[in-house]
Amino acid sequence: MREIRDVIEPGASVLVNAKIEAQDEGLRLIIDGADTIDPFAAEHIGQGLKIRVGEPAALEPLRKRIDRANDREGAVKGSIHLIVPLSDGRLAELRLPGRHAVDPAARAAVKAVAGVLEVETL
Repeated sequence: MREIRDVIEPGASVLVNAKIEAQDEGLRLIIDGADTIDPFAAEHIGQGLKIRVGEPAALEPLRKRIDRANDREGAVKGSIHLIVPLSDGRLAELRLPGRHAVDPAARAAVKAVAGVLEVETL
């Protein structure tokens, strides 16, 4: 168990070996082992975020939050797509250039920005 605790931490990408047992009250997940996923490999899994913004005022705070997440050591990087409203009521989807933090910690940080309506994993 100590080996698993050394590997699992919030926001970390891990590979878990587990078995599932059916019980009267539901399913039970039993973890047999865990290993970290190499950050380089995790970056190439194809992860990304699609962020739907409800108002243009959210874009600057969102940019700052993404920049802070990008600076975090060990952040898993991927593509970010923004869905923004246009003045005529239509929506535009934009892909930000480069690779940005897309791990669970980055997703939670982005989701907390006022004006962000939805964040989904690609």
